[in-house]
Amino acid sequence: MERPLDKALADELGLTYGAALRELVSGPFLREAARHAAVSLPFFPWSGAEVRAGFLMKWSAYLEALALQTAVRMTPGLGGDERLRRKTFFGTCAFVDASTQKRTKALSPEGKEEIEKLRRRLLRAVEVDRLDEEALARRFFELLHGRQASDAEMEKLKKLTHRTTELLEKLTKTTLEADPKKAKKA
Repeated sequence: MERPLDKALADELGLTYGAALRELVSGPFLREAARHAAVSLPFFPWSGAEVRAGFLMKWSAYLEALALQTAVRMTPGLGGDERLRRKTFFGTCAFVDASTQKRTKALSPEGKEEIEKLRRRLLRAVEVDRLDEEALARRFFELLHGRQASDAEMEKLKKLTHRTTELLEKLTKTTLEADPKKAKKA
């Protein structure tokens, strides 16, 4: 039985996505993501801190948009309720931002502004343009590099996007099927 859409479910989806995305933007997965997105990161963590932090935040923004897209697609009624959709999105963003805050100190004010602009464009791509998974990956690549992706580059990014979407779908399904009354008793 699926849970009814309410504030508690929107909160829970946001926290669930945020916790998962926190893991996807940290450690070795970030290097794999950069490789799939055709971004060259410095080998040593202490060199090129701004480049690394910039990609970290751009990748985070993309994953947040992908999470919102998955939530809207899989949660009945969420696409039509802006208040609950925003609650889910901001819950995800707050969790991810808190976990990446320390590493983003290397960004300049212009870099932070650029990332917020990218985040707004990706959010618009999901909410207004209603882009599918592949089109969202293409839009992210264009925003990241300022050019269209080659077929080979797009294939790599689509593969990683698909794997990430599968994870988000499993999390959504588990959250929708969870009984909140049983969770409170535990």
